[in-house]
Amino acid sequence: MLKSSIKADYKQHSDYTPLIVDPSFTLENIYVYRIVFKYYSEEEVAFFLSTSEELSQLNFYTLNSFASLNSLSETISRFFADCWTTYVKKYIVTT
Repeated sequence: MLKSSIKADYKQHSDYTPLIVDPSFTLENIYVYRIVFKYYSEEEVAFFLSTSEELSQLNFYTLNSFASLNSLSETISRFFADCWTTYVKKYIVTT
C-alpha cells in the first residue's frame, strides 16, 4: 500500500512542493521466483539433446489433415513441457 503526503513546508523559491511517497514493501510483495536453466549447465545440454532426439524421431510425413497436424502439435507441446519440468531449476528471488 502506498502512503503519500505533500510537504508544503519544504517548498522553496518555486511554486512546486515535494510529494513524499512511502511504498511500504512487505515480504509477500517481493517473493518472486524464476524457472530457468543455468547457462551452459548439464541440464541445459540434456534438455537440448533430449528435445532434438525426440523431434528427429517424429514422423512429419503423415500430415494429411488438420487432425493429424493437431495431434502432432500436441505431442510436441507435451514433450517440450515434460522436458522443461524435468531439467529446469526454480530460483527464488527475495530481499
